[in-house]
Amino acid sequence: MKITGCNDRLSRSRVRTRQLPLPPALMAKPSITAIVLTQDESLHIRRCVESLAPAAERVCVVDSGSTDDTVAIARSLGAEVFTNPWINQAAQFNWALDHCGVRTGWVLKLDADEYLEPDLQVELAQRLGALPSDVHGVLMKRKYLFHRPLGPPRRNAPAVPPSALAYRIGADRTTVDGRTSCPEFR
Repeated sequence: MKITGCNDRLSRSRVRTRQLPLPPALMAKPSITAIVLTQDESLHIRRCVESLAPAAERVCVVDSGSTDDTVAIARSLGAEVFTNPWINQAAQFNWALDHCGVRTGWVLKLDADEYLEPDLQVELAQRLGALPSDVHGVLMKRKYLFHRPLGPPRRNAPAVPPSALAYRIGADRTTVDGRTSCPEFR
């Protein structure tokens, strides 16, 4: 099983000269179902679902019994909403794989407070469909913003490893400790 990184960005010196990304309307959507895990995320769900629209064929929100407007907001944005009681993240994601009727080649897992920036939307559209069939997962570096009461947000906390967020359907399952069953992801 082979895993690849999806974030081999151009160096700073070349960023200024690269072409602008295609507008989302002109990009071909890769075969992705996005699974978003939620509970009381009305503050974040709009940004998350809107960021997935250019990149995913389907957005499935798996809610754990929200008492706020999370479900209504997700539905108003065109997401399919499923409900399942919370056990842990791995159990919730595996439940989604079994019950959301995923028919795409890839699945993308996010929490409601995560979202795709435009560069990643373009990169997924350009590169995910072109990966060889022996690639079963894609590691992506996450950009973490930690909001502090005083001062600007702290960006990119140290010692944060890349995370496997995109999985080829049928390649693996998430275990109880949140790791995948495939050794290369550990």
